[in-house]
Amino acid sequence: MESIFALLENQAIRAGGVGVQGPSGLPCRLDVSATVLHTSCAVVRVSPPRGCPVKNSGPNWASWWKEKTVRTHHKAILTRSKAHRPIWLTDMPAWLMLTLVAIGLPRTILAELDVVQPESGLLYYFLALAPFVTWLAVAVLRETRKPIMDFVVLGVLYALSLAIVHQVFWNASAGFGHQPSAGAVNFAENFSPGFQDLAVHGYTIMIAMMIGIGSGLTIAIVAFVAGMVRARSTKSSDRADSSGAR
Repeated sequence: MESIFALLENQAIRAGGVGVQGPSGLPCRLDVSATVLHTSCAVVRVSPPRGCPVKNSGPNWASWWKEKTVRTHHKAILTRSKAHRPIWLTDMPAWLMLTLVAIGLPRTILAELDVVQPESGLLYYFLALAPFVTWLAVAVLRETRKPIMDFVVLGVLYALSLAIVHQVFWNASAGFGHQPSAGAVNFAENFSPGFQDLAVHGYTIMIAMMIGIGSGLTIAIVAFVAGMVRARSTKSSDRADSSGAR
């Protein structure tokens, strides 16, 4: 049996490379760390001493695959962090704010295209009220460090989106170019005929900004009050826990 181990050790040294110098200047020897004997063969696991170089017999596919997996994971984390990065001046992530803006646009677009007429039925009221109900739910349920700025900026973005939709669909079948509101007509009458069309555009943009910013301010107050109530309930529960622990 000893001769078998000596033969296996000599073969391991040849496989690792004879004459390779270790950290102390002496030739490296590979230790036989385990031997498993079967009926027809022996399985030997060899490991070089610490500090001895190991000859690479081919590409290390396991290391390459691991490195690729780590890079893909880091790339996914960066993409996710960008999506969750808050909008400027707010504590609300970009994806959430853009979603809250977008859900308010279908009612305006369908009304401009005369698909859903204003105050025509259940569908119109659902499209008109569902976005603000969602805003209220986010204001009450979501914790934020900047409740006022979150919804003020949301209201500004919503107002800008309304103004853009009105201008894009100005000449649509039910757009303000063909069916201006009574308030816009009365406002335009204060200007000379050459500026009346521009006055109607300006009035429409002004109303859109007032609706958006007013809605944002209203929901901002709700979010601020909800945050105060949440903070008080948390403090009271902490006091109850501390008194119970005593």
